[in-house]
Amino acid sequence: MNNPPKIIAVTETKIKKKENITFSPIIMGYNFLHSDSVTNAGGVGVYIHDTISYRLRTDIPNSLHSFESLWIEVTAHKKQYIFGVIYRHPNNNINTFTESLSETLHFLSVVLSILTYCTIKLHFQLETI
Repeated sequence: MNNPPKIIAVTETKIKKKENITFSPIIMGYNFLHSDSVTNAGGVGVYIHDTISYRLRTDIPNSLHSFESLWIEVTAHKKQYIFGVIYRHPNNNINTFTESLSETLHFLSVVLSILTYCTIKLHFQLETI
């Protein structure tokens, strides 16, 4: 691939604490970071290309009761960017999720004074009757 993606976000990693990990998250040329899932589903991770300078941001709120997330700060073109991957368990209350996400975005914009542009992509699984 001539121009590989620099960051790849994944959800449903199902990696849990204190558990033998059978998932082998190796992609040549990438570093893998993950946040352990608190259930048998979920879990988030991110592959970061070896050419990208980054640091894990553990100071950004991770609302375990409504979503799982992982946040990194990426340095590119002499600027810092915050990148996050978020997973909401389908059975979790959407209103609680929205409130928690709003609090996290508030933290990014007010406390850190860094949220100048934000794109949120959500995947919804709709139940069929």
